[in-house]
Amino acid sequence: MENNTQYKGRVRVDLTPKKDGYTLYIEFKDKATGIRNAELTRRLDFKATSLDDKDAMVRAEMERIRLETEVNENFYLSDGWRKDFLALYEKVEMGKKAHTKKTYKYPRNLLKDFLQSKGLRTNELPFNRIDQFFVDDLQEFFIAKCRHINTSYGNFTKISHVLNVATKYGLIHNYLDVKPIRKIPCASKEILSAEDVSAMWAAYCKYDFIKVSVIFGVFSGLRISDLKSLQWKHILEKGNNEYVLNKCMSKTGKLLHIYIRPDVVRLLGKRGNDNDFIFPGFKIIGYHLFRKALFNWVKAAGIPKHITTHCCRKTFANLILNHTKRVEIMEKALGHVPNTIGMTNYGEILESELKEATLLHYFDVRFDTLPELDIVGIGNIAA
Repeated sequence: MENNTQYKGRVRVDLTPKKDGYTLYIEFKDKATGIRNAELTRRLDFKATSLDDKDAMVRAEMERIRLETEVNENFYLSDGWRKDFLALYEKVEMGKKAHTKKTYKYPRNLLKDFLQSKGLRTNELPFNRIDQFFVDDLQEFFIAKCRHINTSYGNFTKISHVLNVATKYGLIHNYLDVKPIRKIPCASKEILSAEDVSAMWAAYCKYDFIKVSVIFGVFSGLRISDLKSLQWKHILEKGNNEYVLNKCMSKTGKLLHIYIRPDVVRLLGKRGNDNDFIFPGFKIIGYHLFRKALFNWVKAAGIPKHITTHCCRKTFANLILNHTKRVEIMEKALGHVPNTIGMTNYGEILESELKEATLLHYFDVRFDTLPELDIVGIGNIAA
């Protein structure tokens, strides 16, 4: 059964009297069709002494709520998760969306490394082994293994979430005081000025595809995940030297529809096949090489700011908001779901306003001279 299938449970009483009372059942029907699912029917391990046995019905209703939650969260398929924390962790992980599921993998591996360091088996973790000392030691292990305290915070929240699920289902009977790891406040994302972008364009960058992808990010507002997956089929030429970017965003799955300046599109070089990646270098170099090259490039440009790829998206949003003074245009340009109550629909008038806003002609950066750039290759990584 898929996770999005929803069932509604109800308490049913077997009206045939037995020697020790009436038998109680929990049965489930599909919410959409109303069809009963016999496979999910559960007979309770206690009986009602009469049809007016309120205590038994209250107990049955509490059991119904618990079972309905389990069924709709797809936990009923196996009982292994009731005995083992790792099995429960994988169940919770499988129920998450694709982009969230990825964030559960590394904490699970850290947990297995911790079990190995304690001389325990790495393929099972019975709930009776989990107590306050275990949780405190695990938290210290996460802090020691992660490069930054905020990274350990993010990873340990996945463990905390599954511990809360286990407590909710009564699988952990010991009281656990799971305190979150204290985060260090991060500086707010920097915004690039026109002078900053011009200086970065003129400065030396080890990898050309990093230079062009970051500049393209400023003029499109794309996240790093969307720059990695950007293909030529996502950039359409409408004629009259107009270019439109149509792409489903990797994080949200929402369709993004914005206009791109022609001189920015020319930075991408000769158009390839529709399914060719525009920045294939992302598939070759790792995250740390990328960050190092970006840091050295910003330093060579003489910019005293902490620049990350998300600064490009924030710059794009800030430019549109300051120019249009309209939040709904900025939200549409970023691909956000509109949250303004009573907002007008996106018709032709707003489409023309979106075009004028996202072309960023008011952002005084020009790319009149195009040096020879290689955004497909990455040169010599060891150089």
